Amino acid sequence: MKKHLLNFTKFHQVGVKSNVLLNFKTALLLAAMTIFSATFYSCSKENDKEPVTPTPENTGTPKTNEVSVEEISTSIKTLADAATEGKPVQLVMDANITAQDVSSIAQALQQNSDVKVDLDLSKTEIVSLPAGAFKETKNLTSVTLPSKVAEISDNAFKGCTTLKSVTIKPTLAKSGTTIKIGASAFENCTALDSVLVSKAGIKTVEIDPTAFVGTKISLLTDNKFTSFEDVKTFCPKSVLILAHVTEIPAKAFYKEFPSKNTDANDEEDDPCYDSILVSVKFAEGIKLTQIADSAFKGCKNLENLTIPNGVKTIGAHVFWYCSKWKNPSVPEGVEEIGEYAFCQVNMGNGFEIPSSVKVLGYEAFWWYDNGTYTGSFSDLHFSVMLNNGRAIITKLPIEDNIIKIPNTWAEIPLRIGWCGDIKNIKGVEFEKNSSVKKLISYQFVALDLDEVEIPASVTELDSLVFCGTWSVRKVTFEKGSKIEKIDPRAFGGMRWGAAFPEEIHLPIYCELAQTYSYVTDPISTTIYVPSNLVDKFKAAECYKNCEIIAEED
Repeated sequence: MKKHLLNFTKFHQVGVKSNVLLNFKTALLLAAMTIFSATFYSCSKENDKEPVTPTPENTGTPKTNEVSVEEISTSIKTLADAATEGKPVQLVMDANITAQDVSSIAQALQQNSDVKVDLDLSKTEIVSLPAGAFKETKNLTSVTLPSKVAEISDNAFKGCTTLKSVTIKPTLAKSGTTIKIGASAFENCTALDSVLVSKAGIKTVEIDPTAFVGTKISLLTDNKFTSFEDVKTFCPKSVLILAHVTEIPAKAFYKEFPSKNTDANDEEDDPCYDSILVSVKFAEGIKLTQIADSAFKGCKNLENLTIPNGVKTIGAHVFWYCSKWKNPSVPEGVEEIGEYAFCQVNMGNGFEIPSSVKVLGYEAFWWYDNGTYTGSFSDLHFSVMLNNGRAIITKLPIEDNIIKIPNTWAEIPLRIGWCGDIKNIKGVEFEKNSSVKKLISYQFVALDLDEVEIPASVTELDSLVFCGTWSVRKVTFEKGSKIEKIDPRAFGGMRWGAAFPEEIHLPIYCELAQTYSYVTDPISTTIYVPSNLVDKFKAAECYKNCEIIAEED
């Protein structure tokens, strides 16, 4: 272009004589060329400039260029300046980073502790994260580790209170390498929600018992270390409960859905029938002491679970309807079993309830099979129906199918019945000089009794003491009885089709009634009473169908 301008100037300097029109046309042509050239030159200069790109302030997205060790501090500050306020910066380390550089990265992070950082190490060659690598680094929010990482060493992230997630890329398992998570590796990472690992690598994860102490992380399920709260959002097939867990919370694996109808006993409508959980394992060294109410309720596909030693309390409904559970048992050391805890669990050939058990809930081992209440126990003589749902349990002394109540018992804290071959009991005998003061509701429920003598020490009979007994023929009171109160329904027995006693000996006046469900009707039986009470009994409306006979002195 400059060449054209110079020639145009020279043209006028030489004063060339020519036709005026020609000179005019030539001048116009040269002028046009000059304007075009100037415009082209200007555009060329504009195109030589760097293109204008949106800054992070414009997009709200932090810059994610790969960073070397030498550039860390500068990059953190630069990214922080460009990032949206309050959001973590994305720090991606380049491929040359090694385990030896980790301390420099941690130091740079700690020096810029006011900047939250998502650290991406996925492109590095790190195989083992050194002990204490990021210990007490308070501004880490997430970490992505390379697929080659085989070990997260002791204290690697201990005290990283802002760390929410850790991800290990899913290619590791192809090599069959074992992932090891060391002692206190994530201790007190209070914000930690999850640690993702390779799917195929689940079986090759070794976890120190202290690895997740002080975190929300409590189990490994579906390739994810997570919390019990997260389980409620999906149905895992297998679970590893970590060693630091002391309690499995209520309804931990009981996935609830709105019931379609009000009958919760209907299998199709009961919300707890959606669980697909099959296997539960506990990490070595587990510190579990309590399994809270309904923790595994309705896990009808659960097959494999062994309650670990150290558990003291099994809450109510914990294993309700775990009907496929293989070889269920209760370990020595368990002190309390809640009501319906093993309801509808097929106990197979039965087992011995450990001597450590002190409290057994109402119908704790109730098994319902084809319309028949059964026990599935071969050598089990414990109550499964207790007063107000709970009571102290003592192994029953049974001899020749007769329950022997020791005179040391001030009360019978059991509802005796509905427990395997205990239904074959033919009698209940109280040792002489009994100390029992009261017989409670359902005390002798559903037993195949013939005669019962109530000891002189008893002062009160509750309602339905003999409810459900099929063959109680005769009830008497020991000579010198101190009975003061007899509930009108004390001998009610028609519920469940059982019969009212054929013969009752009453030392005091009371008004009795037959019981069918919750309806009371006049009774029809033979009643022996003290001679001075005969007229009073005969005059009572409730005994109009009874034969009243004076008791012999």
